Amino acid sequence: MTEVAKINVSRVMLGGVVGGVVINIITGIANACVLNADFQNWAAGMGNHLHHPSQPIQMCFWVLMCLIDGIVGVWIYAGLRRCYDAGPKTALLAGFLVWIVGRLCVAFDMFALGVFPWQFLMGQSLLGLIAILSGVLLGAWTYKET
Repeated sequence: MTEVAKINVSRVMLGGVVGGVVINIITGIANACVLNADFQNWAAGMGNHLHHPSQPIQMCFWVLMCLIDGIVGVWIYAGLRRCYDAGPKTALLAGFLVWIVGRLCVAFDMFALGVFPWQFLMGQSLLGLIAILSGVLLGAWTYKET
């Protein structure tokens, strides 16, 4: 039997934080610039039905979400590299898996519940794909086994 290398948890965390920061920056720009008008139109139509937390609390949740995306993406990458080798293709695969579960499936859920319009969800999903792939790719680049 061959010995299996262990995942370097501290490097997963470091790479995940790096990836999370990248994801946060890209999604922040996407939401503030690209999708802001769509969101504002939707929010205006919702009127008093929205009960969102204060902006600082919202920011904390978004930062936490991005950090989780980055950490989980690099963790998946660390596990996949044993089967698929280290490198950008494996990192993109890991990021794609995070995106499917964390963005695409959630978008389907939000659309099915009638929470958000389909165009807004598609914009969020596609820009989220760019953000997560970029973040996990950079986070995976910082990951080392030893």
